[in-house]
Amino acid sequence: MPLRKIIVAICVWMAIVCWSVTVDSYAASGRLLGDENSGSRATAVHLIPLYDDSNNLITGEEKPVMPFSTRYTCGKCHDYNEISTGWHFNPFAQRQGERNGEPWIVADPLTGTEVPLSYRDWLGTFKPEQADISTWKFAGTFGAMTPGGGCGELVPSDPNELIRTFVSGKFEINCFACHNLSAGQDHAEHFAQVVRQNFRWVAAASSGLAEVSGSAKNMPNTFDLEMPRLPDSPDAVPPSIRYKKDIFDSGHRVMLNISNKIPNQRCYACHSTKDTQRQAKGAWLVDEDVHIAAGMKCVDCHSEGLNHATIRGYVGEGSSSPLAAVTTCESCHIGNTVSPQPQNGRFAAPEPRHAGIPLVHFEKLTCTACHSGPWPNAAAGRIKTSMTHRLGTHNANLADDSLPHLVWPIFARNGDGKIAPNKMLWPAYWGFLKDKDIVMLNPQRVYDVAETILTDPNLKQSDGWTILGEDRVMGVLKVLAQTSSLEPVYVAGGKVHRIVNDKIVSDDHRLAQPYAWQFAHDIRPAAQSLGVRGCSDCHSVDSAFLFAETPIDSSFNADHKKSVKMIEFQKLNPDYEQAFAFSFVFRPWLKITALASSAVIGAILLFSFLTAVGVVLKKLGGNKG
Repeated sequence: MPLRKIIVAICVWMAIVCWSVTVDSYAASGRLLGDENSGSRATAVHLIPLYDDSNNLITGEEKPVMPFSTRYTCGKCHDYNEISTGWHFNPFAQRQGERNGEPWIVADPLTGTEVPLSYRDWLGTFKPEQADISTWKFAGTFGAMTPGGGCGELVPSDPNELIRTFVSGKFEINCFACHNLSAGQDHAEHFAQVVRQNFRWVAAASSGLAEVSGSAKNMPNTFDLEMPRLPDSPDAVPPSIRYKKDIFDSGHRVMLNISNKIPNQRCYACHSTKDTQRQAKGAWLVDEDVHIAAGMKCVDCHSEGLNHATIRGYVGEGSSSPLAAVTTCESCHIGNTVSPQPQNGRFAAPEPRHAGIPLVHFEKLTCTACHSGPWPNAAAGRIKTSMTHRLGTHNANLADDSLPHLVWPIFARNGDGKIAPNKMLWPAYWGFLKDKDIVMLNPQRVYDVAETILTDPNLKQSDGWTILGEDRVMGVLKVLAQTSSLEPVYVAGGKVHRIVNDKIVSDDHRLAQPYAWQFAHDIRPAAQSLGVRGCSDCHSVDSAFLFAETPIDSSFNADHKKSVKMIEFQKLNPDYEQAFAFSFVFRPWLKITALASSAVIGAILLFSFLTAVGVVLKKLGGNKG
């Protein structure tokens, strides 16, 4: 062996040994190298080796070439186990006083299904297992719009799914999805790899460091990376990876552009909202959040520590992070008045004046009610979100009427008693009544037993739905009744529909109510806030804030294209609010009349006072004489 190669081999061995010794020394002290804050705000240089999921060093020359593992690559310097408890990677994480968030949604136009799912205890959602979605299926179905971890790393209880994990590998946390500043970081590729069940390859493929081809989804349960392509499956291409040229140095290290100052673009991959009404005329017409326009980043408010317990930023949020109490609107703009030092003005936040606004508004409304989202119109508008509609990914359905149907802004009274802007979904699903609950049915199960009814060519399509008449709904319910001793129902349009005396009867039920969750973006400046033009912005007989039409979304023709007034979600008396709003029509005249009357009364009082003074002075003068 030439002397040069021997020297290079010794240098590589020494570099690896030094790296291991350094990491081991920090681990022995109870902390890892990357988790120890030195106090410097400079970005650390990440010139590091890559390791696969068997903790083997990757050189790009081994056969077969393996994708790098974030657990064993990033985990050399960062506590992967603690990170994995974070909000984005742990769908089971629950906080005290947790408020609703955006759910995962199963939607199927053929069966008229649109149902919110969550592992968290959010009122109005169902658990994924209630829809026959195991943790393995959850990772494959919804994991594409997450940074990995969670269900993707759990061991399936189903033997068939367990076997598939050996084919696909584990869906580890893709640290690069947020922390990689490289222009090559591609969330659409992250999505594509998850769809192909290439879980082991997701981070490498989306990082821009490598190209990945093939699909684990098309491989049999017996597939092994060490085996060549099966001759009886010419169309099946096994997953393979090819790292880009010259990314490894002589020590088999790779230079990564990694930072904890996450850019907004990484957040937008999963947290974008498209207003189909406003953006239909062009996205360039939509204003940016005032904080973003001022140069702030998403993570300035939605911060986190090593445990990645991301702060959602609402009053009363329970979090293990001490910053949870100082990342609300009030904490920056108003501050803690009893603190020994000023708390307001964080991030150069101006102090609000709210001159002339009665204090009752701050007791009944959130800050976001006046400052967040689009200005309300005569009717609530339809939106699409990245999490639900996979915006920005390959082959996403760009039609504005594609399911699920989400609407905003919905000004509703939430659990804290205040009215806030919400996004909302009308749930629709088939199920069985059991005591006071509803057992939801997987859409596939409904389709299997009622295929002939649901695929009738005479059925009409409208607004993304297959429109089901009363006879169709009754037909499906009768078929479902033959499969269970429980009473079948169809939930749609905020009602539970069931058969009584051979007729469809519709009743209220808590599990049929619309599912809503608050939002706080995009923030409008004070000059664009509700009330800036006066009380009539909200208190008028045609106020969109109170009386906007909210469309009822349903495939059941009895509900289709109907709507309810916004005020129903605010739990206010519509007659009183109409009368109160009507009073504002005459308030200018009442003010003028009151001022004129006050002036007249004042003049009379002044005249009387001066007359009395004159009489007193006259008497005093007469007495002296």
